[in-house]
Amino acid sequence: MKIKLFFFFVLIQTIPFQLIAQTSIVGAGKKVEPYSYEITKNAIYNRAAVSSAHPLASKIGAAIMEQGGNAYDAAIATQLALAVVYPGAGNIGGGGFLIGHQTNGTLIGIDFREAAPSAASKDMYLDKNGNAQLSLSQSGHLASGIPGTIAGLFATMPYAKLPFSQLIQPAIDLAEKGFVISEKQASGFNSAREAFIKNSSQPTAFVKETKWKVGDTLVQKALAATLKRIQTNGAKGFYEGETAQLIVAEMQRGKGIISLEDLKKYSAKIREPISFNYRSYQILSFAPPSSGGIIINQLKKLGCSCDWGRERFTMDEAYARRVQEVFVDLHQKGLIYRC
Repeated sequence: MKIKLFFFFVLIQTIPFQLIAQTSIVGAGKKVEPYSYEITKNAIYNRAAVSSAHPLASKIGAAIMEQGGNAYDAAIATQLALAVVYPGAGNIGGGGFLIGHQTNGTLIGIDFREAAPSAASKDMYLDKNGNAQLSLSQSGHLASGIPGTIAGLFATMPYAKLPFSQLIQPAIDLAEKGFVISEKQASGFNSAREAFIKNSSQPTAFVKETKWKVGDTLVQKALAATLKRIQTNGAKGFYEGETAQLIVAEMQRGKGIISLEDLKKYSAKIREPISFNYRSYQILSFAPPSSGGIIINQLKKLGCSCDWGRERFTMDEAYARRVQEVFVDLHQKGLIYRC
């Protein structure tokens, strides 16, 4: 039976810092060149490949495998690097899912999505008339959940081979020494400038006096310091101690509600991945709270005549109309919104 995987990344362990510093793979003239790189959209590889939202993160993942790491090691290093080079999505302040397929057929599912703070309530984003206040739920401190990424990395650690200190070092180097940004990133930073200023009570690396332009170097010293605390102290370097105190202090300045206890109590969850068949393929995806896989399976069953691929995708017209009605209704009630 053929197997198709829909999955997300992440992972970790510990080695003396001085040894890692001497063998850094990031820097001018090194394995991963942060000041000159190209974006590869299509390529064919014989043994393994790493694909991510930024070429520097992908290069780091591939380099980790060349050092003897497995796919989980590559996923850890790639995720951590994305926290530096793709701050719009790949970051340690958020969360995600990991689904893995072992050579013995065992499936791994780890849920490290953000969690609601203990002080959260079902009406916290409603005004006195019961209307949704999207400005509170979609941006700013009150919209923030308890970050899960670091916990997810450590929860996946048993499947990795290399020490965590080795896997996080490239991200530290990228944050500390900087990397050149693309035209798209420069445009994104410039367009989000006012939002950065509005939602940050302290200076941020993403705002400078002049406009960003392609080829500028982004240095993130505060992020490098955070990553070093995680390298030294493990998950406690994020969920407790100085980093946790900095997070809570920022929450208090911006009227957020994440507490020290919230951070300390956070843990990743083990979920059994969902599996279903389509023709000769076994489809593997993440279970709820992820919605993608289960919706695909529902569409396959609920009145669909689905030829996924080159042939036409058809669906029972009455069912299609009902789906449209439901989405229109949810949008009008403010429960979903256009991207």
